[in-house]
Parts: sequence; structure tokens; C-alpha cells
Amino acid sequence: AQGAQPNGYNRLDPTAARYGVAGKSTVDFDGKREIVRRVRGDKAADKLKRGKTDSFGVLDLLCSLYGGYHLIPQDDPDYIEYLRRDVLAQEALFLAQSRIVNGLSAASQRYIRREHATQASMGRVTLEGFRNDVDETMRRWAAGQARLEAGKQKLHTEYGMPLEGKFPHRSNPGKAAFRAALLDTGISERALHNNWPRGKDGFLLTGKEVLAEMIGVFDKAKPAAAELCRIIMAMNGERSIYGSILDHLVDGRVHPYIGPDQSSGRWSMKDPGLTVFGKRGGKARERGIMLAEEGEVLVAIDADQIDARMIAALSQDPEYLKLFGPGIDLHSEVSFRVWSDMTDHGSDCHDVAKPGCDCGVIRKCHCVLRDRAKVFGHGFNYGMGANGMAKQHGVDPAVAQSFVTGMEAAFPVLAAWKNEMRMAAGMVGYGQEVPANDSFRILHTVFGRPVRVERSRAYTQACAQLGQGSTRDGMAEAILKLPFEIRRRIRAIVHDEIVLSLPEEGAQQFAQSIADSMAFDARGVRISFGCSRV
Repeated sequence: AQGAQPNGYNRLDPTAARYGVAGKSTVDFDGKREIVRRVRGDKAADKLKRGKTDSFGVLDLLCSLYGGYHLIPQDDPDYIEYLRRDVLAQEALFLAQSRIVNGLSAASQRYIRREHATQASMGRVTLEGFRNDVDETMRRWAAGQARLEAGKQKLHTEYGMPLEGKFPHRSNPGKAAFRAALLDTGISERALHNNWPRGKDGFLLTGKEVLAEMIGVFDKAKPAAAELCRIIMAMNGERSIYGSILDHLVDGRVHPYIGPDQSSGRWSMKDPGLTVFGKRGGKARERGIMLAEEGEVLVAIDADQIDARMIAALSQDPEYLKLFGPGIDLHSEVSFRVWSDMTDHGSDCHDVAKPGCDCGVIRKCHCVLRDRAKVFGHGFNYGMGANGMAKQHGVDPAVAQSFVTGMEAAFPVLAAWKNEMRMAAGMVGYGQEVPANDSFRILHTVFGRPVRVERSRAYTQACAQLGQGSTRDGMAEAILKLPFEIRRRIRAIVHDEIVLSLPEEGAQQFAQSIADSMAFDARGVRISFGCSRV
């Protein structure tokens, strides 16, 4: 859970220490001096001075002496000893943990085996890597740098943004300039006051998380404001997606790390973070720099409304379960149930079969209410209240509240389940303190995997952890169903979507057969998959 453990808590050395076994190879100051003497000679060794640190990692020391990990000679005696100690530490840790695991329940042992198989598949994605169009990435990065510099100059010329110093936008004149520039994009004073977090000094906060959230809000409605936020993120030192790719290229490929780092168990894909690439509309072009293997094509296979289906499996609301049958459009059904008066809908919407409409379903909402049902429905399922929805999507709180009220009336069992999960997670009342020795509860996903819910955040976190955790487990279940030769073709995993590189001939049919083979049932709910065009 966020902030529950210090950085590096689960690395090999700290973990070995907790289990009382020897860790990897380290040396004291005298040992460090001897290694320096052997590699660099007496003069370099004699220059060393004792500092505050009395333990030094051998691998990092050798890296600094030779100028890079890849330049350490494979016959260096201290390198060989480091590798030997690394293997011995893992063996000792495995044996120590095995004694504990052997005493666990059969269900827990199955969970651990499944997680190992899942993470092995994620590791395979890292090892295979993803081919990159290096020339196009360089071109886009250079164009982005030019826009960034032009944006900085515009902020300086028109709004008085300082250009001197490492973080000029964090000075008072810089903060004032950013605020003035945002207002010039058409955002109202009231909207800024109500929706943008402020610091103690009253200025708008410009940290990574705040700016990233605002970019998501502005991208469609206020692209100029979104571009301003990106400029400030760059001034914070954040790399563009193209710069991040270039930082991690190895022989024309990137090899992102994928791990269940989020508290729900959802995978993070980073170094570089491919999950931030656009998926829809004009932003989908961002994906164009990632390539299939030679003679192959890329295809995306994604789960059909898996987040909502997992909530249906968890809650077992009979009315909500009806929304996932064949030939039913989930978001249309939600919009019709919440806004049951057809005069509220557009002229093209129909709750009975409409001759001449090529939408493919009997009941379909074609107006803005379907889009609203889609974005609001996700938040509702994950425990978000009306105020949160209004803030996130920039609508009147009364509109969001009407949706929440309609959902609670249409799906009472789902609404009751959400409250049950909050109580199970130990939700505390407003103003109540959470005991330090009783700060969290453990809930379990559809697949029985434990997730940790902080009691102070249980109102939204209980439902979100279960929904996101079950979705992640559903994707793992589907991936584990694939034969090894297909799994090794996976190039990226983006929440409910996998991207594969397939042989060009017959690729569309092949992709559809893979998607069909991934389907399974979860507590009576069919979890199905579809594929993009290659």
C-alpha cells in the first residue's frame, strides 16, 4: 500500500536481512580500497577518504571503476564473487521462505504458484522487448523540444515567466505567469478556484500528479491548457514519452519492466512507460513509433468491459448481471435505466429495434448520455461519489448526483454491496482517527487474491481495490491460458489490453482465434475478448 513500506523494502538485501540470511556481496571501507587498488592502482586507492557510509555494494563499485556495468570484465574476481553471493543469497532466501509457505493453506499455495507463473510471463515480455522506429522517435522528440522552447519563450514574453534558474516556474513570478496563461486559454477564475489544488502560499500546485490529472481533463476540451501543463511538467524535469523511449533504447528495442507494483496488484509498465501512449483519437499516433517484428504486424486484444464485469461478478446484482448478455450494449443500458425518460435522449437513440440503424443492437443510446454513463459508471462502480465525478469530468454536481441516484435505484444490490465492502474494510466516520496498529483490512478479489485497503480511504478504495485487482487477475487468467509460443509474442500490457506481434499472413484471423481462446467465466459472468484491426 502507498507509503506503507520504505523504498527498496522488497529488494534482495533488505529481504534477506529480514529472514536472517546473508545478502549480496558488500565490503567495508578497507575492502573498497583493496578493490580500487587492484583495478586503478595504489595512487587511486590512497586518495580515498572515509565517509559516513561503512558498507559498499561491490557491483556498483565495479561499475564506477570500469565506467559501466557492461564494461566490467566477466573474469574480474570480485565480480565473480558478487555473482556467487547473489545466487547463494537467493537460494538461502528461497529455503527460508519455503519453510513458511509449506505451512500455509492449499489456497495460499495455489495463489503463490499462480503469481509466480504470472510474473514469469511478465518477465518474458521484458526479455523479448519492443522494437522501436528510432528515426521517427528522434524526429518527434526534436519537434517536441522545439515546441517546448517556443512555449517557454511565449510564457516569458507574454506572461513574464522567468527563464533563469533550475525551476523558474516555482518562483512567485513564475507561478503568477502560469496562472495568467491558464486563464488566457479560457478557463474561468471560478473553475480554477474550485478544481485546482493550491499550496499554502495560495498559488496553484504544479507537481507531477496534479499536472497529469489536469492534462487528462483538458486534453479534449482545452488543448491549449493541456499544452501549458506539459510545458510545466517538462520544466519540472519530466521527460516526454519520446525522450523516455530514447533514454531506454538498446539496439533499437526497449525492454520495459512490468511488475504488480500498485496496491491493487495492477501492473506498472515503466522504464520506459509505454502505458502513457494515446489509445484513441489523434493521440493514438503516439503508438506509431513502436513496431512489429520484421515481416509481422501488431494487434491489440482487449477485454470487453472487464472492469464492469468483475464488479458484476463480485456484487452478484441480478439486474446488473443482465447487462452482459449477448447483443447488449452496456453503456446504453445504463443510460436508459438512469435516464428512463426517452425525451431526455437524442432523436437517434432507440430502446426498441430501429429499422435502418446499423448499430447492431436492439437498444442503443447514440447521444451524449451514453458517454456520460460510460465515464460516470466506471467511477460509480469504484466507489466515487457525485462530487468526485463532477470534479473529475467538469460537470455540475447536480448532474453527477442525478446519475448516482439513478444507479442506486436501478441496481440496489450493487449499491448495497459497495457499502458492505466499505464496512468490511473498516471504514471510519468523518473526523475519526484510525488506530496506528489497526490501519488496514484485507479483502479478496474474485480470484481469492488478497488486496490491502487503508481504513482511512475505505470509502472509495475498498471497491476500487477489488475491482481493479479482479480485473488484473482476470487479465492474468487469460494470459496464462495462452500457449507459451503466443505469450512470448506479447509486446506490451496496458491494463485490459495486450499488444502482440504476429506473422503478417493470416494475422487478423489468427488474432481473433487468440482472443476467442482467452475467454472464461468468473462467478457466472462471461469474460470475453475482442481484437483490433492489425
